[in-house]
Amino acid sequence: AQQEPLLRVVSRTPSNTASSSTRGGTSNSASAPASARGECVMHMSPLVVGWVIGKGGQRIRDMMEESGAKIWIDQESMAADEARVVYVSGKRSSVDSAVRMVKDLVAKAPFAASTAQTPTPNKLDAASDEIAAATSTVLKADSAEEPPSFAAATASAPS
Repeated sequence: AQQEPLLRVVSRTPSNTASSSTRGGTSNSASAPASARGECVMHMSPLVVGWVIGKGGQRIRDMMEESGAKIWIDQESMAADEARVVYVSGKRSSVDSAVRMVKDLVAKAPFAASTAQTPTPNKLDAASDEIAAATSTVLKADSAEEPPSFAAATASAPS
């Protein structure tokens, strides 16, 4: 079973037609490249969607404001464990910036590194069990080697 990447670009379309930006009635198809519109569609793992959106949507709003692009994540037209479809649209430079931000954010997701190995929590539990066992062994060893005067003092101390 091949592990699906956390984020994958599905399509990138520079739309040189000014269909979505025909404000004022004039369609200038020879617009400057910086103002050319574009869009990008990505698939995002459901494991990182919450991280990208942020608490109350703050993180995704910040990315939209900083990049100038519109970012929309469809979470309703697929099963809970299927990749989410992320749509990014706006000026081509804004889309490039937003896509880069989303990629960087997914790379920094706190659980991104551990999602490839699903049994990581079990390994952590086993490791903490080993540490607990080793600690109790050390504590038992230490308590057996306490000075007799200390043991006698604590045994005769009033309760």
